[in-house]
Amino acid sequence: MNFIANSGKLRGFEKAMKVENVSRRSILKGLALREASCSPPP
Repeated sequence: MNFIANSGKLRGFEKAMKVENVSRRSILKGLALREASCSPPP
């Protein structure tokens, strides 16, 4: 029983980490795009 509960927790933790990574990446991409569009070309 304990092992099953722990594996479930780990799976949820992994999912949360993946979501966090994806959101962080999209935020960074958005910031980079915004900076590129705001700053005048060289």
